[in-house]
Amino acid sequence: MTLPATRKNTRPIRTLNRAGRRHELGKVTAFWKPKGEGHQHDYPPYDVVDDLISSDLSDFCLPLRGAVDTPFFAADSTLVTAKGYHAGSQMFLDSDLALAGVRPRPTAEEVQEAKRLLIDNVLADFLLGGLTSPE
Repeated sequence: MTLPATRKNTRPIRTLNRAGRRHELGKVTAFWKPKGEGHQHDYPPYDVVDDLISSDLSDFCLPLRGAVDTPFFAADSTLVTAKGYHAGSQMFLDSDLALAGVRPRPTAEEVQEAKRLLIDNVLADFLLGGLTSPE
């Protein structure tokens, strides 16, 4: 079983050992054991953990290739900016970055502003044909 990276868990996708699987399952389920006249919360029994993890969960789990925290382009050239699972790439995006949208037919002013942003923010530090930044 693997977990995607999140803001709380900044490590990359990782494999969980038996105790880790039990811990993660205990966070999303409730198991109780008798105690005196009442009951108390308990971690899932290992036989339940082992049975669940060894079962075919493909009907319940989406295929996951990875998790990222930056918008990305999928193989079909789609710019993925929506937080969550992207089925086409089988990737999970965990990002609160808000990107401005682009109209299908931008105005001349929008094109000019996009060029300015690219030149000022991306290309400004590269010598292009011997020109300096101010040029």
